[in-house]
Amino acid sequence: MKRRHYLALVAGSTAGIAGCGGAPETATERTETATRRTTEPPRTPASETRRPTDTPPEETEADRRRPNLEALPAVDTVDSSNPFVYVNDIPLDNFNGELALAMGSDADGVELAGYLHEFPVVPWWDGAEKFERAKELYAEHHERTRSKAVQSGFTDLPPVEFGLYDRHEMPDTGRVEDTEPIGSTGTDTIVEAAQNASRDNPLVVAVGGPLCTLADAYLTDPSIAEKVVLFWRSGLDADGWNAALSGWSMTVVLRRMTTVICPANGGPRITRERVENELPDGPLTRYMLNKVYDGTNENPFGDDGVKWGADAIATLSPAHPETRGESRNLRLAGLKEHWKLGRVLQNLELTSEPTNVRIIESHDHPKMNDAWWGHVADPTTWDGE
Repeated sequence: MKRRHYLALVAGSTAGIAGCGGAPETATERTETATRRTTEPPRTPASETRRPTDTPPEETEADRRRPNLEALPAVDTVDSSNPFVYVNDIPLDNFNGELALAMGSDADGVELAGYLHEFPVVPWWDGAEKFERAKELYAEHHERTRSKAVQSGFTDLPPVEFGLYDRHEMPDTGRVEDTEPIGSTGTDTIVEAAQNASRDNPLVVAVGGPLCTLADAYLTDPSIAEKVVLFWRSGLDADGWNAALSGWSMTVVLRRMTTVICPANGGPRITRERVENELPDGPLTRYMLNKVYDGTNENPFGDDGVKWGADAIATLSPAHPETRGESRNLRLAGLKEHWKLGRVLQNLELTSEPTNVRIIESHDHPKMNDAWWGHVADPTTWDGE
C-alpha cells in the first residue's frame, strides 16, 4: 500500500493538491487518457471589455476587519500528509505540472485531489485573438502533461480540470463579500476538497500562477477559509505577472485566507542532463525534453540546459517543511494602483504583529533540489502501480 493511501485511510478524509509545442499528437494520444474533461475553457472573459475602477471607495468597516486568526488553520504543521490541490497557468515554461503529478504518483508523495489550469486574460494584451490562442494552447498542454504521465506509468492522479479564465471585478462597494463568484469546475473541486479537510488537517492549495479560481472557491463557500492554506509563488511587492493576472481576485484571497507567499529564492535546479540520465525514457521524459514555450520559442532548459524551478517552490514548500526558511508576517496596507487595472491590488507591508499572510523570503536550495528529484526520479512514481 502506498504511503498516501495509508494516510488517507487513517485520516478518513478525501485529500487533494494548485504553475511547447513538441511533436503533434495523434488523435488516439489525445483521447486515450483516463481524464474526464468536465468543462471546456470558456470563451473570452467579460473582463476583456471592462474598464478599470479609477477611484475605488475606501475600505469599509467590514473590510478593515481582518480574519479571526484563531479560526484559521496553522501553517507550521503543514506537510506531505495534508491534502493538496495544484493550480498553474502556463505549463510550457516550467516543469511544475510534471512535479505535481509526480508527487501524486510517488509512494512517498502527497494525496493529489486537484490538477487545475487557469489563465485569466492578460490585461495589457490587445484584443481577444492572442489571448484565445494562448489559452487554448496552455489548456491543451495542461491536459497533455497528464496524458504523457499516465502513458509513462503514473498512477493515482486526479482528472484534468479547469478553473477560471477571467478574474473578479471589484464591486462598487469595495467589499469582498459583495464580489460575485463566477463558477467553474476547478472552483467546485477546491470547495469539495476543502469541505473534506479540516482546520487541523487543512487543504493545501499550491499555486504557481494567478489566484482567481481560489478566490472563486472562497466566494462560493466562505467557510473554506477555515480549512485551506495557500502557498503562492509571488513576492513581497505582489505586483508581478501572477498578481496582475489575479487583479481583485488576489485581494479577495489575501484579505480572507491563510496565505504563504513564496518568492523565487532557493528553488530546485533542474538540468537536461539529469532528466536524460535519471528519468525513464518514456513519453513524459521526451515531452519534458522537447516541449517549447511560445513566449520564447525555446524549451525551458534553454541553451545552457538548466531550468531553475521558481514555480516549484510553492508546490514543494508545503510538502517539505525542512526546505522553509524563516517566515515573516505581512499586514494588509490598503490598495495600490496598477497601470492597467486601476486600484484593485492589495498592498502588503512587513509587520511584527500576527496576520493571516506570511512570506518565506528564502528556501533551502539543496533541500529543495533533493525534494524535486526525490519525487520526480523515484521509481515508484513511474511503476504503474
